[in-house]
Amino acid sequence: MTFKSESGRNRLKKRCIILIILFALIISVYQPNNVGPWKGTHQNSVIADAQMNGHDSPDLLVSSTNFLANLTYSQGINGNYPWTPLGPNNIYNFINSSGKISSLAVDWSNPNIMFLGSGYGPSFSGPGGSGGIYKTVNGGNSWHPVDYGLNCTIIDSLVMNQSDPNMLLASTFTGGVYKTVDGGIHWFKTAPFLMGFDFSVGGNEVYLPTYDGVAVSSNFGSTWHVSLKTSVPFFAVSATFNGTAAYSVDWEGNVYFTSNSGNTWKVVSDFSSFANVGLAWSINVVPWNETEVYLAYSDLNDGNMPTLWKSTDGGKNWANYTDFTSNSGLVARSVAFDYQNHSTLYLTGQGFAYVSHNGGSSFTTMSLGTDNRLVWSDPLNGSKVFIGSDQGLFVTGNLGANWMCLSGSLNVSMLMGVAAANGGSELQVPIQDYSSLYSLNYGRTWQTNYPSEGNWPGEGGSVAINPENSTLVYFFTSGVLKLSNTSGQSWITVGPFTPTDPGIYYPQGFATDSKNPNTVYLATETGLFVSNNWGYNWTIMNGSPKGETAVALDPVNNSKVFVATSTGLFLGNLKSGSWTRDGAPLIHLDSIAVDPENDSIIFVGTGYFSSGSILRSMDGGQTFNNVGGSLNLSIGIMGGEAYTSYYQFPVTDMIFTNYAGTMALVVSTSNGLYISTDNGVNWNNLQFNIVSSIVTGIASSGGNLFVSTWGEGVLEYRGFNTTAAPGQIVGDLPTNSTMLINGLTASINGSFEIFLPPGKYNLTLKLPGRELAVNFTLSSFEKYEVIVPPQKYVVVFTESGLPSGTTWYVNGTGISGQGDSPTNITFMLTNGAYTFTITNLSSYYTTTSHFNVAVNGNNVTESANFLHYAYITGTLSPSNAALTINGKSISVSSSGHFNVSVANGTYHVVASQSGFKTYYSNFTLNPGVDKNLAIDLKTVSIPSSFPISDIAVIAVIAVVLLAIAAVSTVVVLRTRKR
Repeated sequence: MTFKSESGRNRLKKRCIILIILFALIISVYQPNNVGPWKGTHQNSVIADAQMNGHDSPDLLVSSTNFLANLTYSQGINGNYPWTPLGPNNIYNFINSSGKISSLAVDWSNPNIMFLGSGYGPSFSGPGGSGGIYKTVNGGNSWHPVDYGLNCTIIDSLVMNQSDPNMLLASTFTGGVYKTVDGGIHWFKTAPFLMGFDFSVGGNEVYLPTYDGVAVSSNFGSTWHVSLKTSVPFFAVSATFNGTAAYSVDWEGNVYFTSNSGNTWKVVSDFSSFANVGLAWSINVVPWNETEVYLAYSDLNDGNMPTLWKSTDGGKNWANYTDFTSNSGLVARSVAFDYQNHSTLYLTGQGFAYVSHNGGSSFTTMSLGTDNRLVWSDPLNGSKVFIGSDQGLFVTGNLGANWMCLSGSLNVSMLMGVAAANGGSELQVPIQDYSSLYSLNYGRTWQTNYPSEGNWPGEGGSVAINPENSTLVYFFTSGVLKLSNTSGQSWITVGPFTPTDPGIYYPQGFATDSKNPNTVYLATETGLFVSNNWGYNWTIMNGSPKGETAVALDPVNNSKVFVATSTGLFLGNLKSGSWTRDGAPLIHLDSIAVDPENDSIIFVGTGYFSSGSILRSMDGGQTFNNVGGSLNLSIGIMGGEAYTSYYQFPVTDMIFTNYAGTMALVVSTSNGLYISTDNGVNWNNLQFNIVSSIVTGIASSGGNLFVSTWGEGVLEYRGFNTTAAPGQIVGDLPTNSTMLINGLTASINGSFEIFLPPGKYNLTLKLPGRELAVNFTLSSFEKYEVIVPPQKYVVVFTESGLPSGTTWYVNGTGISGQGDSPTNITFMLTNGAYTFTITNLSSYYTTTSHFNVAVNGNNVTESANFLHYAYITGTLSPSNAALTINGKSISVSSSGHFNVSVANGTYHVVASQSGFKTYYSNFTLNPGVDKNLAIDLKTVSIPSSFPISDIAVIAVIAVVLLAIAAVSTVVVLRTRKR
């Protein structure tokens, strides 16, 4: 293949991309539910009496806590949640689609069981939703969330263990890698890797390309190690069936290969200097042939460069398909193989889906024009192909002749904002990929005129409904303003806006004069525009600031207008046409709110490509101070491809609204939804059961609150009242248990969250073998965690052999204190391994003093057999003689007495003293039988004359010595003569 030097323009472009990724890395870990400070009436733990085995015991703990896990929805007492998802889903005119699907895991043995995730993957092919993980057991007819325990709901990749379909791995954008072993009921973190976009399984190995390098696991994700690390991230990896061979490609286009399960890697080819190089979207090795590899590698601008490459020699050389689709500019993203027919492969990309029956030599269309991100072929049924896209999850069983959307019922759409009227019967949303959608029946059905209404430049934008005439809807995006006088059913283009005006992606781009509703304002990059005839004609206001992000009319004095810009806050006098800079810092502001009852109180949101905050002025904008420092307001990345963004700021929207006589400020951020009723002094988390951590817009109508999210669509809080907001109970109920609240059975299983109005409650848990109960008071916005203590079992030690009334002791390692009882000593212990020691008494001992006890779901009984010590006593003469019993020295009194207590057994007694004969004695003692010894050592006597036998011996020795001397003399004399 041919390589060219990279142009300066594209080097600059790639550096911009890297900057965006670096901004992504400074996101605080996403905490989808109830992040930030949680203010409530009760902050201290509450421990109440509970019933366990008929005894009063404080074993059920209900504590107010900042519990940050994203809890699975569960059926509460009345089945209600504060927030109700309204869609958009089953989007009419677009094959009933819904939202972005970035990852998929299917049970091969039962394809009705599927898991899907909403995020960036594969390969950072944005936009990235934050809708979490959903599961279906009926082939997609219905789905339910299964993301309990995840601290980030941007899901980039999923994979299932086909040997155990309840075991899955999930890779999140910023939260790391998680594993479940119970089908998604619980998840636990196994690795901290950022941006793991594409799991690949082969044999015993699981590979994951991450920002930190290529990670490998040999135990299905329980533990990981980074086997390949360079100075740039990895976005794609692919392994063969056996897993020993795998390919990976990094950000710069270097292709790596391993033949030993990732122990070592080598570079086999290099795309880094190819002209106009952009991103390696995916790499796919043929599972049964490690030398055949496909690489989707394309221009950042989605241009005409080759996008699909194929190698038949292990990645050393590549052939390209310059125009394989017969449509220039289409970018290949993902490849899948037919396991039943090895010559068939599937290819998807932005706006197309193709199939090849000759190993990639030629392709035919499968007619699915969505923004496709991933493709998966059923290994057991090659004609069944799944495609995940920015518009949902689709399946075909006839190579694309017919498609069905499986995710149409899901609320995973990515919205830039929301406008509501008539109590929510009319909803308007700017939505990624569809421009504008509307519902005229409280969100039950959604429709769009795109593309029948002509060109809608760009995606998303800003939308507003005229508060005095709800048939008038304004939609602005990429320099084009659309006006509808039919509640969004038809549109016309209005205004002097041109495509050079980059447009706005801020929910607060519109403002209407409440006293003269025919007067409408629009904040743009080039200045503030005004229309005095409901929006049909527009003129720019001379002298108005540029770089506008939000506009708000003074609710008290409609001759004053506040405009937030990328360089601070401006105040405009609509009568004089003059503009002055207000006292806010000279930084990027992205939202603004003025108290409807007191225009001296002004709030602005800051941020844009940085951590943000909420600033408050109490003097009409002259001075501001930070009141959002306690909130987690870090940057949130949303948007198009890796190099495009619609939202790059933490504070997305803020509105004042009056609920039941209480003025409240509601603020949406890229890390949750918050509310303050005291001008920002204290904040409550209003997220409740909203899964998506990224809240993009707020609307209020008819006493109902609406929010838009980046991954969960629109949600409604009907009849919201700050004084009657619910509290929340969360926890994890053991198997085969029942929970009753005020006597009513709560239909829950496993992890749960229940929302209840403020009040007093009795909570009873009926658990296997025991019952726990607690009374507590729940306040608005308060969250309680129900901690179920583990089951305790009886470990009893029963003694024998002691006289009645004797006190004895058992000590447990790691168990505080000790017990004593006439007959039994009892401990209440949870499952586990324990060590106990029985203390010997002065007159009694046990045959076994150390016990290793395993508690495993049952009571345990241990026997302690006590025996009475025996005694070896007596006298020793002389008293200074040495006395040992079984080799141990025994103390003897000056009067010669000794007394030793011993257990039953065999003993060897020795007494010795110089000049005395040594004393030996061996005997056996039974328990409690004493042995008395009287040891009197005998002296050794020395005789005065030798006995006859001794004289004879001496005589023989003398004769022998004389003979030796005579022989020696003869030998010496003979020697001299010679």
